[in-house]
Formats: sequence, structure tokens, C-alpha cells
Amino acid sequence: MARVKLSGLISDISGSVSGMTFQQSAGGLTLRKKPFPINVSSVSQLNQRALIRSIQNLWFELSQSDRDKWNYFLSWSNQSQNHNTHKLINGYQLFLKYQIARSFIGLSPLTTFVFKPLNPPTITFELWNSGSQFFALFSDYVENSNYFFNLFLTYPVNVGTAYRVNGLRFMKVSYWEDRYYYLLIPYSKIFGLIPLPNQQVNFRIYWYGINSPVLGYYMTGSKIIKST
Repeated sequence: MARVKLSGLISDISGSVSGMTFQQSAGGLTLRKKPFPINVSSVSQLNQRALIRSIQNLWFELSQSDRDKWNYFLSWSNQSQNHNTHKLINGYQLFLKYQIARSFIGLSPLTTFVFKPLNPPTITFELWNSGSQFFALFSDYVENSNYFFNLFLTYPVNVGTAYRVNGLRFMKVSYWEDRYYYLLIPYSKIFGLIPLPNQQVNFRIYWYGINSPVLGYYMTGSKIIKST
């Protein structure tokens, strides 16, 4: 541990550099060796890393002309970064994000695509607890030939709680029939319970093009669980 003396030139300092971190204590500012956890890899983290590596390898296996198509697609679709809408992502980022979204619902990677616009879906959904099942019911049929979606939900929160992205977890929904999608197993596996009627959960749903790599339109909000 080393003590750091501040001056008129440097009045405050924080953060880490080269394995060392600055910390404030009762004795003043100190520089310590940054602690590293022995094992920070859960099964889900390891699976996620393996998925990303496999998609990265798939990108590098593409021919240069195929990679150019992904870059060119962006000049046509104008898909921007999440935190900077004035800057486009690149072809590699588009490939990675889009293939991950497909893998979340069990779709195989899409390497050959069409230049096709994606209009925002107008359908909505409600969440239902029937006593023996927890499911999402859409207001209309999902056009599986045009769209697929990723759904994220939170743990039950107090009714009227303002929407927050904190706590959103991906739900691997299973198509049931008609306009129904099962949620019982994935939700209970993540949170250890299912929300009861009249409880509230926050949601985010992303819509993607299934034959054209359009990074989705998304909707956010809250749902009060209904009962049959």
C-alpha cells in the first residue's frame, strides 16, 4: 500500500490502473493492489462466453464479400449504437448482436439475408396466471415469417412502481398454441416463483426481422398480472 499526496495540480483521483486502485480512507488517499476474485464464472456466464466465441468464429469464417454485405446493410438500415444514436454500429457488431438474439430463442444463425425493412409490430400482450400456468397472451398472431421477439421480465414489484430496467431477465418463452406463450418454467427457474394475479412486473420486448438482420424495435412498460 502506498499513500498518495494531492497537490494544487491534482486535487482528487479515483479508479484503477495497471492492477492498482485508488481508495479514500480515514488516513487519506491510498493506492492498493486491486483484488481479483478467485472465481467469478457462473454456469450461465460460461455458457454466454461460449456462445459469443462461437458467433465470433462464425464471423471470421465468412468470406470478405459476405462481411461486406453486413457492413453495407448498415448504410441501408442506419442502425445506431444504443448509447449514441448519431453513430452507426459496424457489420461485426450487427452480426454479433443479431445472432445472439436469434440464439436466445433457439434459432440457427442467419448468414444469408435479404435487404428488407421491418415495420414496428402493432400487437400487444398481457400476462396471465391461470392457477396452474403462467403465460403471455398476444392480441394477434405473431407473424413468424417476418418477426421474432426477445422478452425480458422482472421480479414482481409493488403495483404502481415506476418502470425501471433494473432486474430485467430474459425469458425463454415456449410457443403453446393460438396466441399463447408459456412462461411458467423459465420465470420460476430464474425467480423461484411466478407472479400472482394483480401483482405487477416490468417488461421489455424486442422485435427483430427473421430474414433480415434488423436490430429490433422495442417496447417497455409494466403489466398487472391477470387471472382467468
